[in-house]
Amino acid sequence: MNRSKIFMCSLLGIAVFLLFWWPLSHWFYYEWYNNLLGFTFSATNDGLVKMIGTCGLLPVLCLVSLAFSPKGGKPLLISLSVFSLVLGSTFLFLVMRGDFPVRELVNVAMTFGLAVFLPVFYRWSGRD
Repeated sequence: MNRSKIFMCSLLGIAVFLLFWWPLSHWFYYEWYNNLLGFTFSATNDGLVKMIGTCGLLPVLCLVSLAFSPKGGKPLLISLSVFSLVLGSTFLFLVMRGDFPVRELVNVAMTFGLAVFLPVFYRWSGRD
């Protein structure tokens, strides 16, 4: 299997995971997600939770698009990396301020990891 195929399969795998982790969890099983991360359900606004789920579609769609675009995905990659850094920074700020539980650091690690992983992996794949 060549590097480009590994890159494509990896991005699709990450996209499927994120689809279940953010959009679907916030739309359909947010009580489980909130309990897992330590949110108190009474403090959760149902509409806001669903809106967050909708925003989670952006990284999923970007990853799928990057997986299938053979060349020229660099602007999308940069946009997704910047989005991931900003999202992770927002999560971190909310945890440090005490508005989000400490277990939300899982999402901080995932978003920062994605921001670092994508450019390195993209270059390794030879799509540059």
